[in-house]
Amino acid sequence: MIFFINLWRSVTSFRFYKEIAFQRVSKSVGYFFLFILLITLVLSMKRSTALIQGIDEVSKELGDRLPEIRIENGVVSIDAQEPFTIEEKDFIFIIDTTGKITTIDPSYKQGILLTKNKLIHRQSEIETREYDLSKIKSFTLNKEATEKWKKVLSRFAFPFTVIFFFPYYIVAKLIHILLFSLIALIVNTATKANLKYENLFNISLFALTPPVLLATIFNLAGFPFPLFRLLYIVVYLIFLTGGIRSCKGQVIESTTR
Repeated sequence: MIFFINLWRSVTSFRFYKEIAFQRVSKSVGYFFLFILLITLVLSMKRSTALIQGIDEVSKELGDRLPEIRIENGVVSIDAQEPFTIEEKDFIFIIDTTGKITTIDPSYKQGILLTKNKLIHRQSEIETREYDLSKIKSFTLNKEATEKWKKVLSRFAFPFTVIFFFPYYIVAKLIHILLFSLIALIVNTATKANLKYENLFNISLFALTPPVLLATIFNLAGFPFPLFRLLYIVVYLIFLTGGIRSCKGQVIESTTR
């Protein structure tokens, strides 16, 4: 319950940052990990669902038309004329190991492109993932194998997605905090807040909440916004600066609370 209260206050009140600036860094780090885990769970539900739907769509639509696909030492081969293409409404499935096709036409909302050494999965109009196949030693895909893998993915898609993306988000967001730490130091000096680095670090962790929540909402809604990275930076800077300014004149206390 305290976690969700802190999450809400980090978005709605600059005064909140005056409170958390002087708490133990370990408490802020604990909040950060829980917050990233929450975001990972939410986004993984979408990604795993999209993955399962994509595999199910492929299984239903391809049927007997799917040629046998072999991967040996990361190299894809098929016994069919290339590029092999099947189109169904807003979905397209392509196999092209010749290098003629390297991307999925943006007119398709979803699609799968299998090249000589990678798989490209277009999940939505704003999200495309690439998977390197170089580590696959031997694999064969046909109609029977597709049905088998569809059942396996239905069971393990969600936990696998969480395990994969959780450490990725942790590292990515910590890099964001480090990149903005210089700005935090500049704001601290300019406002004469006289905060210590650990106070700035606490504020930086919580100031990450509003832009990440905004990014999650945009992702779930599938709303395309070309300048979103700029918006992300602006929102982060607003809360980072506002949090530091809220501490101006505050007596530096011990961080043993």
